[in-house]
Amino acid sequence: MSINKLQFERLNIIHDLLQKDGRYSVDELLAELKPKLSTLKDGEGYEIGISRRTLISDIKYLRSKGAPIPERAKKYYYTNPFSFLKVLGTNDTALLDELKGIVIKLQAFNKINRLMNINFDAIALRVSDPSSKNVMFDNPTENLENDDLLPKFLNYIQNQQVIAIKYRDFQNQTFEDIFHPYLLKEYNGRWYVFGLSEKKYEETGIKQIYQYPIDRIRSDSPILKPKLSYFKSDWWDSEKHFSDMVGVTKKEGQKPEQIVIRVYGNSVDYLLTKKIHQSQNQILEEDEYTDFEFFVIDNYEFRSKILALGSNAEVLEPSELRKSFAEITAKMRERYLE
Repeated sequence: MSINKLQFERLNIIHDLLQKDGRYSVDELLAELKPKLSTLKDGEGYEIGISRRTLISDIKYLRSKGAPIPERAKKYYYTNPFSFLKVLGTNDTALLDELKGIVIKLQAFNKINRLMNINFDAIALRVSDPSSKNVMFDNPTENLENDDLLPKFLNYIQNQQVIAIKYRDFQNQTFEDIFHPYLLKEYNGRWYVFGLSEKKYEETGIKQIYQYPIDRIRSDSPILKPKLSYFKSDWWDSEKHFSDMVGVTKKEGQKPEQIVIRVYGNSVDYLLTKKIHQSQNQILEEDEYTDFEFFVIDNYEFRSKILALGSNAEVLEPSELRKSFAEITAKMRERYLE
C-alpha cells in the first residue's frame, strides 16, 4: 500500500524518535509529535495534525513494513535498527504529491504564455515568488469557458488599466461595469477577477472589493478605457482578505465568527490531515467523535465543505447556523423519501 505526503511526514518523525533508543507511550508520542507537526504545512498551507487513532494506525503501518516494534509492550520502541527506506514502495506518492501543485500552476501559466507570447520562465519565477500579488491558485482546471481572457486580465492588472466589462448572471441577465482589476484567483476550477467596481463605489461611496467569475464575462468585453484613471490597490490587502475565509465569497463588512463542528468516524482523520481552514483547532477528542473550532467567514464555500462530510458532521455552534443546517438536512430527507 502506498502512502501520501502527510502520512510520510508523520511516519518520518515517529521513526526519528524511535530510532534514537526512545521508548514512548501513546500519550508521550502524541506530545512529541504535535509540536513537530505544527511546524509543517499541507499543500494548502494548513498545519498538519494527528489524533490518537491516526498514531496507532501509523504504528501498525510501520510494523507491516517490518519495523521491529513490540506488539504488546506498554511503550513503543525499536528492538533492532530499522531503515526508514523500507517504508517506501515504488508506487508511493509522497514526492508526487509534493510536486503536483507546482505542476498544475506551471501548466496554467504555460497556457497564458502560449496565448500571450511572453517569457514562460519569467512568469514561472514570479509565480514561485511569495511576494506575487497578481495570481492565486486553488485547483486549476483546463479548457474552461473564457480562459482566453486570463492573459488579458493579467495584462490589465500588471499595467494598472481600467476596463469596461459586461457580465452575464445565471438568469442570463447582463450587467455592465467599469472595473479596476487587482487580482486573478482560481478556486474550485473557476477563475475570478477581483478589483474595484466603480458601479458599487458610486452607489456606496466606499471602496470595496468585488469579484466577477471569468466564465460569466461576455465575449465582447473587457474593453480598455485608457482615458480613465486607475484606482491603485494599495488600500486592499489581498492576503488578509482571504485569510479568514474558505473560497471567494464574502459579503461587504462580514466578519469571521466562531463555529464549532462535531465530526464522527473516518472524517476525523480527514480533517486532521487536510484542514478546512487555517483557523481549524481541535478542542475535544472522544472515542466516538472530535470537536473542531473555526474562526471563519460563514459563507457558501465553508458550508459546502461541512455538508460534504455528510452524516459525519454536526454543527454545534452558533445556534443560527445549526438551525440552518437542520433545515437543509430535513429538506434533503424529504426529497429522498419522495
